[in-house]
Amino acid sequence: MLSLFLLILTFALPVWRVLPLASEQPYIPLHYNVYLGVDRFGPLRDLFFIPAVGLLILVVNLIVQTIFSKREKLLTTFFSIATPVLEFILLTAMVLIVLIIL
Repeated sequence: MLSLFLLILTFALPVWRVLPLASEQPYIPLHYNVYLGVDRFGPLRDLFFIPAVGLLILVVNLIVQTIFSKREKLLTTFFSIATPVLEFILLTAMVLIVLIIL
């Protein structure tokens, strides 16, 4: 449940903060390097790559959990803990990208 909430936040954040700016800027900064500054620009659709990866991780982990839920309890526990951690890392990356854009 926490993973789904974090995934929804990861999808909602660019829609809420970046889409209003999309008419002004055809290309947005997508990556920041400490040494060089912004080093990767791209179209708005590339911003939704991170939430798509989060959705893929959630779906794959749920499938693995259902397959191994009867046989391997430890593996199921590992995937149920790893999924929210990975979703939180992706949400943090999205927050930092949105802060670069603003």
